[in-house]
Amino acid sequence: MSKIEGKKLVFRLGEVGFLIDLNSVVEVVEDTSKLLDFECNDISCGIVSSMRYRQVMIPVVDPTLKLNILSPVKLSDKTAIVLHGVEGRWAFLVDLVENIVEASKFNACCLSAMLQHAALGFYSQVKLLNDEPLIVMEPDNYYGATVAA
Repeated sequence: MSKIEGKKLVFRLGEVGFLIDLNSVVEVVEDTSKLLDFECNDISCGIVSSMRYRQVMIPVVDPTLKLNILSPVKLSDKTAIVLHGVEGRWAFLVDLVENIVEASKFNACCLSAMLQHAALGFYSQVKLLNDEPLIVMEPDNYYGATVAA
């Protein structure tokens, strides 16, 4: 069993907590200030910049745009989470990476019909960690072929 199996990465966008399965994550890049190119963007697809990652430029998405979350952190000061994707590697920006947590520490939490409607397809699951609801990040809802379809 790998060291990342059954673990989740907890992060923040504004004041909202999120989690993502660590199996989806390639790397967390904390200092993106010299790596981001804001001239390469496609806001209609949610791409706010490109980022030099291991000698290749990859698209960068800011999920706060689709989720309508206010963030006090400037784009150039955010942390990038690099992911595996169907179309190759890509990244999304977060305000803060908190920690890695065993999946067993999370409790199930049902979304009411009203919250499911309000989520507009960008998330469908919420988990509780120490009684705090955290949104389960579903990367395919933010970038890639499934978003364009």
